[in-house]
Amino acid sequence: MTKTGMKIFWMTADQHQVADVGTDSSLILRDNPWFKPDEREWQATWWLGVRVCRLGMKIAEKFASRYYDAVTIIMHPSHVEGDTESEFSRDGAAMCGKFVSLTLDDVTVSADGENRLTLAADWLRNTVDHALGVASDLHTVKTGDIIAIPLNIAPVVPLTLHIDVDINIDNQHCLLFKTR
Repeated sequence: MTKTGMKIFWMTADQHQVADVGTDSSLILRDNPWFKPDEREWQATWWLGVRVCRLGMKIAEKFASRYYDAVTIIMHPSHVEGDTESEFSRDGAAMCGKFVSLTLDDVTVSADGENRLTLAADWLRNTVDHALGVASDLHTVKTGDIIAIPLNIAPVVPLTLHIDVDINIDNQHCLLFKTR
């Protein structure tokens, strides 16, 4: 799935800073179920994962598109405290989908056969270029690293037992998410 030693740069909602840096050991293997840990309420937040394809540091936004080649959807489970989403669950677990080559067109994300989210090509390029520039100002990004950008426009999904969500990007299978 990924090379050993790669990092995941979790960006803040405004993409102005890196909120956390995770390792590949925090990823749940693709298409394996996520086991709900306790009786608390859990929800899935959705992130756009961008795969870095070149080594770089302090990458200017105008050159950033040369440093990534594919996107995926990342599901991050977090528990709900009252009406607000908690901080990252400290185990950092996340499920990363299969990477899909990035095209110059709008990206459509569908779940269970229904189009749920369309990411405009201009928004996508500008957001990813900015996030990569910010991450590379603080860290050297290497081939295989992932920049995770929150999709605040995507609906938060309550994680109940025995749900299966099949996620596609541009009609290509990306992630099958199951809870048990």
